[in-house]
Amino acid sequence: MKMSALAFVMLFVPVCLAQQKAATVPKAAAPQASPGASIDPQLRADILHMLEMNHALEKAQSTMRSMFDAMRPQLTATLPATPNRDKIVNAYLEKLVGLALRPEFTDGIVAVYAKYFSDDDIKALAQFYQTPAGQHFNDHLSDVMSDSVKFGQQLFMQNMNGIFGELCKEYPELQGQAKFCPASGEKTSQLSPALPQASKEAQTTVGNP
Repeated sequence: MKMSALAFVMLFVPVCLAQQKAATVPKAAAPQASPGASIDPQLRADILHMLEMNHALEKAQSTMRSMFDAMRPQLTATLPATPNRDKIVNAYLEKLVGLALRPEFTDGIVAVYAKYFSDDDIKALAQFYQTPAGQHFNDHLSDVMSDSVKFGQQLFMQNMNGIFGELCKEYPELQGQAKFCPASGEKTSQLSPALPQASKEAQTTVGNP
């Protein structure tokens, strides 16, 4: 799996910015409240039970590990070629994966579910995941999402030039101004932008119902 430069920047740059920001925050700054502080205890317990039934936290760790392993070459290239470079990279990635083991990670996931689902919804989802059909659905959810994205990309590529042609006819002011809409008499430009290939890991949503 190839990690795009954009994805690398999105992950690595925030870490650097957070380090810089931490240096400017007063030591006496008050800690933020826990994401799950205002969640009803029964709802919280039921969400945790549902997350256990669909193995959400384990899948999150597995997904993070796969994504970060794909970053390894780019991350290694940013470090000096010291004897411990590989160990440093391994330690960095393991620390990132370790974030999914922290209580605040679980609290954050619980807070997300509490924001959008009632306790009755959560109980129904937990019951579903305990059935054979629910387990089968959960096991293949990432496959379904990945294949759906790939199909959508294929459908887009097959129809892209046709849609551009329709736009050229509907909006004459584009002729000779847009790359996909040449002036009269010129050859039509065939565009084929490189779309990112979505991996199963990238399509996995933590605890997606």
